[in-house]
Amino acid sequence: MNQERLTETAQNERDEDSRSVVSVIYKNQLKQLLRALNKLPTDFPSIYLDASGIVNDTLDDLQLFLPTTNTLYLIDLRRLGDTAFITVGHSEISLRLILESRGIPKAGFDIRDL
Repeated sequence: MNQERLTETAQNERDEDSRSVVSVIYKNQLKQLLRALNKLPTDFPSIYLDASGIVNDTLDDLQLFLPTTNTLYLIDLRRLGDTAFITVGHSEISLRLILESRGIPKAGFDIRDL
């Protein structure tokens, strides 16, 4: 195997492993997430979501994975409360509108109780 091929192989492994995890606990972080969600393609599932901590009709955490950016967003709903769903970004769109939109394909994992 020549040096060029080795470099290409190493680069592909780095690209696959270049995932990032972002904790969303403040309103400004939520606005950054909304900017990322506003740019998503609509021809395939572009949001994968999972929820945890569903007790007494209260949702504690929401996880959103965006495959286009290879980023997992961990949204702390206990800390943000209703702000998580009503805050709007610069495009005047909220997380609630994005999650309820039929025009943005989403895939969910174990979301029967939502």
